[in-house]
Amino acid sequence: MLAVVLDALAYKRLTAAGRKTPTKGIVLSVVAGVLMGFFYSFVAQAMGRFDSATLSLEAGKLSPYTAIVLFSGGRACVELSWNSIVMVRPFSGVL
Repeated sequence: MLAVVLDALAYKRLTAAGRKTPTKGIVLSVVAGVLMGFFYSFVAQAMGRFDSATLSLEAGKLSPYTAIVLFSGGRACVELSWNSIVMVRPFSGVL
C-alpha cells in the first residue's frame, strides 16, 4: 500500500515538473502484471488433489508445498538473471 502511495506522489511530481509521461514504464508494468497473472493457472495445474478415501496424492502431481518450493526456486533463478540483465541495459526513455 505504501509503495502505491509513493509511486503516486512521484508521478505527481513528475507531471508537475512538466516532464513527459513515462509511457514505457506504464506499458512495462501492465505487461508484467498480465504475465504474472498467468502463472497461477500453471501452478494450480501442477498441484494434485488429495483423495480423502486413501489419503494419497494424485499420481504424477505435486503437493502444494512442493509446488511452492519449486515455483519460488524458479522465480529466484529468473529474477537473478533478469535483474542482472536489466541493471546492465536498463529500460530508459519514453516509448
